[in-house]
Amino acid sequence: MSALMEQHEAWKAARARLLTPQEQPRKPRQVVRPYRPRPLAEIIGAKKPKPEPPAPKWRFVDGCGWISPEGEMVKKTFTAADQIIEEVIKETGVSMIQITGSRRDRPFVAARRKAMWRMSQETGMSLAEIGKKFGDRDHTTVRWAIQTYQALVDAGLE
Repeated sequence: MSALMEQHEAWKAARARLLTPQEQPRKPRQVVRPYRPRPLAEIIGAKKPKPEPPAPKWRFVDGCGWISPEGEMVKKTFTAADQIIEEVIKETGVSMIQITGSRRDRPFVAARRKAMWRMSQETGMSLAEIGKKFGDRDHTTVRWAIQTYQALVDAGLE
């Protein structure tokens, strides 16, 4: 035995004398994994069949319309709600991104409230549907905007 091995054994013996049985290091447990038979295809090397590619979907191009799976452009059809939004945009001078966006600057909010109020008065859309038109807003937000704008109309300020 070399001197290094003897020194190592001496250290192990001294450590064993100093440590109580609870403090002595434990041997790591051996992990026993349950038996799982391999599939026959894996054993013989057969290849798995490739999944079919997903069917192409319609895509929306903002401001232009829809693109079909064949690549044809379908023009966007304007509803009464879209027409109201366009009219409010022309009256107030804000853009579509600003009126449907999340910014809360006074001109944007005023235009948004006016458009929501007009949509509730002139179309039969629910509050949730109106909220979807304005950046997926909650129906309570739409209700509050309508009430606020109605108060301005009643006061003669709009």
